[in-house]
Amino acid sequence: MRWRKLTLGTRLAFIITLGFSVGIVALALTLIQLQSQAAAEQLQNRQSRLTQLIADEIAPALHLGDSRIIGKKAKAFINASKGDLALFKAYDLSGELLHTYRSDDLKSYQLDEVIHKHLDELVQKELYELNTPDHYVVFRSAHLPDDTLGGFTGIAWSKAQLNASQQELLTVAFSTTAGVLIVGTLVLLLLINRLVTRPVSKLVLTMDHGSQEIADANQDLADRTNRQSASLEETAASMEEMESIVKNNTAEVKRANKLVKTTRESADQSRAQVLDTVQKTIASNTKTLLHLQETNTTIVEAMSDITDSSKRIGGIINLINDITFQTNLLALNASVEAARAGEHGKGFAVVASEIRKLAYRSSKASKKISDLIETSLERINTGRELVTKGDSTLTELRGETEGMLTQLREETGENLNLILKAVVEFSEVMEGIEAASAEHVQGIEQVNKAIMDMDQLTQENATVVEQTATASTSMAYEAKRLRDLFVSSNRADPVPRPEPELPPASAKRVVATEYQQLPSPKNRREDFREFE
Repeated sequence: MRWRKLTLGTRLAFIITLGFSVGIVALALTLIQLQSQAAAEQLQNRQSRLTQLIADEIAPALHLGDSRIIGKKAKAFINASKGDLALFKAYDLSGELLHTYRSDDLKSYQLDEVIHKHLDELVQKELYELNTPDHYVVFRSAHLPDDTLGGFTGIAWSKAQLNASQQELLTVAFSTTAGVLIVGTLVLLLLINRLVTRPVSKLVLTMDHGSQEIADANQDLADRTNRQSASLEETAASMEEMESIVKNNTAEVKRANKLVKTTRESADQSRAQVLDTVQKTIASNTKTLLHLQETNTTIVEAMSDITDSSKRIGGIINLINDITFQTNLLALNASVEAARAGEHGKGFAVVASEIRKLAYRSSKASKKISDLIETSLERINTGRELVTKGDSTLTELRGETEGMLTQLREETGENLNLILKAVVEFSEVMEGIEAASAEHVQGIEQVNKAIMDMDQLTQENATVVEQTATASTSMAYEAKRLRDLFVSSNRADPVPRPEPELPPASAKRVVATEYQQLPSPKNRREDFREFE
C-alpha cells in the first residue's frame, strides 16, 4: 500500500538507487577482495623471504646442533620482527626440537607433529606453508653454503596487522559508498523531479483539464441534440395537422367541383326546358351559387390557416438551423480539444468530424424543407387567387342572375349561355384548385419525408454523442491514472477537478424518452402556438 502511494518519480528514483547501490557494493567488495589478496600475497612473500633468511642464517648451528648459537642468532631476528612473529622453532635433521619461541597471544600449533609428518616432503620441496585466519605458518629447510641440508625451521607469522588493515579498508569503503549513495540519491531525486516528474505532471494536468472540457462540451451537445429531437417532433406533429387540413380542403374542393359539374349538366338540360323550369332553375342556381360562395370562403380561411402553419414551420426550421450551427461549432471545439490531447485524442477527433458531417447534413435537410415550404406557400397563394377569382366570378354571376329575373322571357337564351359560360369557367377554376391542393398534399408528404430523414440524422447524432461520451470518459479516466502516477497523493492538486462520470443514459435512450413524453399530434396545436 505504501509503495502504491509513491509517485512514479519516487519509484523510479528508488529503483535506480537500488540498482546503483547493488553495483557500487559489488564493485567495492570486488576491489577490497582484490586489494586484500594482493596485500596478503605481498605479506606472504615478504615473510617467506624472512623465513628463508633466518633458516640460512642458523643452518650451520642447526647442522652442529648448538642451541646456544641458534638462540643468539634467532634472538636478533625475533627482536627485529617481534610485532609479526608469533612462533619460532628450530629442528635438526632428525626433527628434534633445538630452540623455540612463542608469543603470549599465540594459539597452540602442533608444529612438532607437522614436522615429523612432512619431514620427507620438506627434504624434497624445502617449503611447506599453512594458512589460517589469524596466522601464516611456514616450514622451511635450512641449507649450508654448500647446499647441504642442516635442519628445519618453523615460523608462525601473525596476520593481525593485515586483518586490521582489511577491516579499516572495509570501514572506509562502506562509509564512502554510503555517502556516495546518499548524495547520488538526492541528486537523482532532484534531477528526476525537474526533468521528468514536473514536466510530465504539468502535461498530465493539462490532459486532465482538456478531457474534462471535452466531457462538458459533449454533455452540452447531448442537451442540444435532445432539444433538436423535440423540435423535430413538434415539426412532425405540425406537418401532420397541416396534412389533415389540406386533405379536408381537397375533399371540399372535390365536392365543389362535383357540384359545379352538376350545375353545368343542369344548365344543359335547362336549355331544352327553359320556358317551363326557368324560375326553378334560377332559384336552384342562386342557392347553388350561395353555397359555392360559402365554400370559397371556407377554402380561403383554410388556406390562411395553412399559410400561418407554414410560417410557424419556417420559425421552427430557423431554430433547427441555429441548433445545427451550434452543433457544428461544438464539434469544431471538440476537434480543437482532441488536437490538444495529442495521441489520446485521435479517436475523439474522428468522432468530432462525424458530428460536423451530421450537422452539415441536418443543415442541408433544413434548407430543403424551407424550400419546400416556400413552394407550398406560393402554390397556396396561387390557389387563394384562383378562389378569389372564382368568388368574384360567382358574385358577378349572382348579379347577372338577379338581372335575369326582370328580362327572363326576352333574354332567356342569352342568359342561359352566360350561365353556362360562367359555370364552365368556375369548373376550370375548381379543377385548378383541386390540382393545386393535390400538389400541396404531395409537397407536405415530401416535407414529412425530409423530417423523417432529419429524425434519422438526429438518431445517428445521438449515437455519435454516446460514443463521444464514452471516449471522453475513457480519456478522463486515463488522465486521472497518469495524474495519480505523477502527482503525489499527499500533495494537493493545484486545480481540483471532479471525477469523470459516465452519462446517466445513452443519447438514444434520452431521445426515446423525450418522444414518449411528447403529447399526441391532435393535442399539440395549442402547444405549437405557444411555441411561436
